[in-house]
Amino acid sequence: MNSVSITGYVTRKWNYGTDHFIRLAVPRGRALPPKAEDEDQDGNIVRRNNDYVTIRLPASLFGGIPVAFSKGQQVEVVGYLQSRDYHMSLAHFLERANGPKPELADGYDPRSLMERRNATEVVALTISPTDNDGNGSKVYVINEEPDAA
Repeated sequence: MNSVSITGYVTRKWNYGTDHFIRLAVPRGRALPPKAEDEDQDGNIVRRNNDYVTIRLPASLFGGIPVAFSKGQQVEVVGYLQSRDYHMSLAHFLERANGPKPELADGYDPRSLMERRNATEVVALTISPTDNDGNGSKVYVINEEPDAA
């Protein structure tokens, strides 16, 4: 059965098309094995304790509900996993990449080289804040109207 319940901290949010997206940092519990060491931008070895996941709030389920969660806020999401394939051109990759840009051969069009990629995300069916901000806990559920202000 494809069912996910996850709690994490909002690190960023954005829109793509009509859907809302939230990126969550999910701390590993003490009972789980630690993450492998990683290098930061300066080459220093670091061990990060968070895993990150993208949450999709599709307009077909959350249309009209404002995404009012703020950076650092803890939320709980119940939903399901979804994977989707997409293509990324070398031109797009070079636009987003950090570091010096390579020189390409004369006449080479970086839009012509495409890589097939896969994204896995959690599609939210419900999302709710877990910390109390003084407004009480609100749960946003599919196909329901938000509370009137």
